[in-house]
Amino acid sequence: MEKTKEELLEQLKEIEDQKATAIKNQNYELAANFRDRASEIRKQLQDIENKHSI
Repeated sequence: MEKTKEELLEQLKEIEDQKATAIKNQNYELAANFRDRASEIRKQLQDIENKHSI
């Protein structure tokens, strides 16, 4: 089941917060993981936008 735009935006916010905490704690490997997850969510959001613009 696909997530809604609102669910993805909430998940993105949480991941960005976790990434900021990881950077603050100098855990750069974890921060990179969060960055990659955030990138995937942004791609999913872009796909949703593209579906609605057709």
